Amino acid sequence: MKIELTSFDESWQKEFAAERDLLNISLGTDVKVIEHIGSTSIPVDLSKPVIDMLIAVDPFEDLNYYQARLDENIYKYVETGMKQRYLFNKYNKDRWTHNVHIIKYTPEFHQLNEILFRDYIKNRKDLIHEYSLLKKTLGAGTSDIEEYTKGKTGFIQKVVDRARTEKGLPLVDVWE
Repeated sequence: MKIELTSFDESWQKEFAAERDLLNISLGTDVKVIEHIGSTSIPVDLSKPVIDMLIAVDPFEDLNYYQARLDENIYKYVETGMKQRYLFNKYNKDRWTHNVHIIKYTPEFHQLNEILFRDYIKNRKDLIHEYSLLKKTLGAGTSDIEEYTKGKTGFIQKVVDRARTEKGLPLVDVWE
């Protein structure tokens, strides 16, 4: 499968909001916060047109609990090997439209790397441009989504380190 990159689309904010409302209904009162993360939440020049969502819940249940609440014909669980996180890819017909990450809510939620990255890069045109060029190069060079994702790691780590340093937070690996 070729990695599709497209120009930023203002409608992604509305798609996020609509999906957030549906997931709030499906997951109920356990949901503490749902955030739009990833490139579709940032006005980057190029993005994979898949809405990334980070959902913090309390209590954090086992995988079966979430699989029972999300339609298995629409949401496909993806094994990531990440601790305390479940990832579901959402499909509309055969089109991949959303990544839904479910994690345990903690008071430090807004210090997560995904949130810090989004908030730090959002208004820095130089970093947005650099990120877009990197994505274009990686997207043209592979059809392997894992290779594409890993190829962005160095840049993401650099941005997260800057954000964490500015906030006086300890540096951590972006894959933790």
